[in-house]
Amino acid sequence: MQKVILLGLLLLTTPLLPSLAQGRYRHEAYKAIDFFHEAGATGILVATPNTTVTMPAFSYKPRLSFGLNRAYSISFSMPLSLFLNYHVIGENGKRQVKLGYEIPISVDLNIGLGSTSKCREDIGFFIGAGFGMSEVSISQLESSNSQDSKIAGNYGHLGFRLPLKNRHTYSLSAYTIWGAFHRKVFGFRVLYSLYKY
Repeated sequence: MQKVILLGLLLLTTPLLPSLAQGRYRHEAYKAIDFFHEAGATGILVATPNTTVTMPAFSYKPRLSFGLNRAYSISFSMPLSLFLNYHVIGENGKRQVKLGYEIPISVDLNIGLGSTSKCREDIGFFIGAGFGMSEVSISQLESSNSQDSKIAGNYGHLGFRLPLKNRHTYSLSAYTIWGAFHRKVFGFRVLYSLYKY
């Protein structure tokens, strides 16, 4: 996963290299600092050696962006997710509802739409990596109690943004958290911008 993310970053930053070598962006570096935030839905799949769980979630993503120029930026993002686990466990069919959460922290490269508040491109792309933590209640059919599974490890995501007629954007992205002991989280996000470009 790390190799894929590094390769993606290299491919996305290649167009910047000639201009950086000529010093075109030097006078604009970190001139624009923007705060963006988005909200929407996430589909989450948690996989452990014993079981697999899927659930929908509500997501909120704040992002602090430092513009390299009008169409490129580096940002720090924290796509938070909250979800309810509803499941039947044990032979007696006991039902439980528990609150779960996901907290990743990521450093992202943004290109095109959504990279800065001044960008007016028709589409935007982003890729990022960092650290993520997820806690989900997993049903253990052989037990009378659910098991709280904390998964923490390397986090990576990539996606794209598209414009809407009301000058908001929506983004589609996929992500993963790669934890220890073969525990993994996979997800797909659909977010609506709470800002106008």
